[in-house]
Amino acid sequence: MVGKRIAALLLAMGMVVTAAAGCSKSESDTTVNNDTKTDTTVTENDTNASDSDDSDDEDMENITVALMSLAPVDEAVADGIEEYVNSIAEPEINVHVDLQWFDAATYGTSVPMMIQGGDDLDLMMFTPVPGASYSSFLSAGQLMDISEYLDEYGKDIKEVQGDLINGCVLNGGIYGVGNYRDIAAFENICIRKDVLEEVGRLEDAQNAKTWTEVEDIMKDIVAAGYPGVINCDAMGTVLNPAGFDNGADAFADDTSVDLLGDGYGLVVADPETDKVNCRFFTDEFKQMTERASKWYEEGLIYRVVTTNLIYQSPELLSREYYISCDMSKYIAYLIDTLNHDSSISDLLNPYDRIKAYVHKYQEAQKKN
Repeated sequence: MVGKRIAALLLAMGMVVTAAAGCSKSESDTTVNNDTKTDTTVTENDTNASDSDDSDDEDMENITVALMSLAPVDEAVADGIEEYVNSIAEPEINVHVDLQWFDAATYGTSVPMMIQGGDDLDLMMFTPVPGASYSSFLSAGQLMDISEYLDEYGKDIKEVQGDLINGCVLNGGIYGVGNYRDIAAFENICIRKDVLEEVGRLEDAQNAKTWTEVEDIMKDIVAAGYPGVINCDAMGTVLNPAGFDNGADAFADDTSVDLLGDGYGLVVADPETDKVNCRFFTDEFKQMTERASKWYEEGLIYRVVTTNLIYQSPELLSREYYISCDMSKYIAYLIDTLNHDSSISDLLNPYDRIKAYVHKYQEAQKKN
């Protein structure tokens, strides 16, 4: 049955970054083909029918997996990944995998709408994006309990996960498989090599172990006429949205933190007390904002821009470098468009609007 194949796929391919989704089909029934090639509908309790699904000559099952990428995925690269995945999945577990890629701007809206619209979707990632987090999927009833499938087909997954599996447990049911991203992940500081060579700081950058050393290097870069800290991708990312505290000066003292699945990053778990705190009032967050203020005063940061869709402390709003973007009009457009049963795709895609603003700015610069 499909549940078995999904569990096997997670096990055989190590796809522990994905989670089992209660896809468009009912959780209580699955359509399969029996040995006589006649369509038969069976329930989860129909063990005899599910046993017949284990035959060697059954048709290959197709499953759809939704993945989010923080950068555009080249079509050739996407095809290559899917081909490699299927080179394992097809001979090992008789499953063909259809990978569907989404960028961070659309994943949180597209995937929930796929589920609500009845599109085929079997596996998907839990992400920090609020609309596509574990808690949002679970509260919307869009996940299925995979306990029995893990017990029978995914024992290795539970052994590898250990206590981490409890992060996806509710009322005794398991609704997903966690990942080691924030435990094993690390942050990168990206600086152009040619610029570092020009200012004679390449070796210093490669061996830097503190933010003070980075600050000193950035001063030389800015003095040479280059901008300081800028966005590092098409989404405007500067600081990693995952749970990292960079308040300490030494990199070795900076740590990852548990945001408890909160895509907005409002809360953080204190590992020493097991208490849940508002992240914006922690000493570590204060240290990070103080460093940002200092770097702005030194000309290493131009401005920091965020929306008002999350809490902004009065202290942050008072910073000269901080720009708060009012999203009230944008949210009103979304609500109005949905009320008129129209597509919100154009509203969700910022690229055309960004290009228009860039063109407008360039034309203004020419006149000056």
